[in-house]
Amino acid sequence: MGEMAPRTESQGADEWLLTIQEGCDRLRSMVEALSVRGGDWLEAEGGAAALIPWQDDTMQSTVDAIWELEEGPAPRLDEFVDWRQAETLMQRCYHRRGRAGFVQGFGGMGADAI
Repeated sequence: MGEMAPRTESQGADEWLLTIQEGCDRLRSMVEALSVRGGDWLEAEGGAAALIPWQDDTMQSTVDAIWELEEGPAPRLDEFVDWRQAETLMQRCYHRRGRAGFVQGFGGMGADAI
């Protein structure tokens, strides 16, 4: 097996932009799951009590995804990242459904729950 070429800072910066896009997709999926499945679980056997562990896990995964995005790329990549594009991607990510939609996705728990 041949040696892999070292990753350049430019490639790392491009990978960071891809990480933002993938993180936003994960967030959107989790928020949609929280808003859609909540009502379904209430009607299932066990009701709301069965929903709590799943909801807690999904909310923690959401926080983890947000943390990864907010942490940003490795400092050595700062000068190579297209920050205008990164900012645009982050704005789309957080404001895709609007703040009210994002909070609603958490089952109406309110902004303090996020």
